[in-house]
Amino acid sequence: MRGTVGLGRRFPQISYLLLLATVSSFGCPRPEREEPAPPPQEPDSLPELRVHASRTDLVFTFFDPEAGAFRSATRIEDVPPERRRNVVVVDLSLTPEQRGASRYVALADLSAPRPDGTYPVAIASRLGFEAQVVKTSTAAAPAGLGRELVLYSASWCGACKKARRFLDGIGVRYTEKDIEASRSAAEELAQKAARAGIQPGGVPVIDVGGVLMQGFEESSLRKLLGERGFL
Repeated sequence: MRGTVGLGRRFPQISYLLLLATVSSFGCPRPEREEPAPPPQEPDSLPELRVHASRTDLVFTFFDPEAGAFRSATRIEDVPPERRRNVVVVDLSLTPEQRGASRYVALADLSAPRPDGTYPVAIASRLGFEAQVVKTSTAAAPAGLGRELVLYSASWCGACKKARRFLDGIGVRYTEKDIEASRSAAEELAQKAARAGIQPGGVPVIDVGGVLMQGFEESSLRKLLGERGFL
């Protein structure tokens, strides 16, 4: 079963989210020594996503309102039964381009399998889904939980400096991690991006309480900080 989820549909148990800004306009792409190749083109149609308990190359992400944080699992049985209705699924056997990660998000209903053991999957517009996710997760998260703010940066990045000045200027507490000076910071960011089904092309990347914002644009970041309870 595959369909498109309407923008007005509400997901009471959400999974994961991402706010994607345009790196070429507001971020710093990593320096290239050679002429960069054209970016891979996403397909017009997406390959069928078969969700089955036997698969080991799927990542399931859901929101835990009690902890105020997003959780990921690689087995269906590790997703709490009460959180299984709308779970974001990332197929690691495909590249972000092959699964259309910048435009779409796959939502699975893991409540009960079909007779053949597979689970229903629907494809939603990423922009519409993210807008709904920000509203629902902000309302569901307990005060003071899931509110980590991390600025992933590099020393040579001008947009990172602008983001730092902006955060310092509004008095928001955050942690800055240089992904080139710290291998653990780079690995941490890579893990977060993989769970979200994206491949960052530069810095800064700002983790706003579980929402990844790629690049820096002041009004967008200010709005997101307000929605996530930092302002």
